[in-house]
Amino acid sequence: MRPLEVASLVCLAMALLALALRAGALGTRRALFGLTAGLMGLQALVEGSRWQLVPAYVVTAIGVALVVRPARGAGAGSRGRRAACVVSAVMALVVAGLLPALLPVPSFPSPEGPHPVGTVTFLLEDPARHDDGEPGRGRRLMAQAWYPADAGAARAARAR
Repeated sequence: MRPLEVASLVCLAMALLALALRAGALGTRRALFGLTAGLMGLQALVEGSRWQLVPAYVVTAIGVALVVRPARGAGAGSRGRRAACVVSAVMALVVAGLLPALLPVPSFPSPEGPHPVGTVTFLLEDPARHDDGEPGRGRRLMAQAWYPADAGAARAARAR
């Protein structure tokens, strides 16, 4: 997992623990969820958001909503409701922590080397096979090939 993801999930765990145990003042819980939301936003901007963190984003949004506008009334603090919230929050936190750990984002080394490489993209069409998505058109396939380029191409801009 990436550094800001880890920091976001640790902060979310602390915020959920404070919310579940009603630890500290409401201002402390608001500050924890504000910090968590800020870290999640920073993580999404810097490292890029990804679907594995959707449960963490949702739990953070729900937590922010709960501390911004806390529940009032006689039934707001019932043990059954509070226990259900704690169990739900713990399950969501486990899922939010496991998904990025079990399904990491692969990182590939940047293409480097002394030899120039060329690339070309092909659109191949097989008129004998029909495309189910577009009736009347042959099946299409995009392909990209890399090949050794000549030495004069070393000064040209590199392909992505």
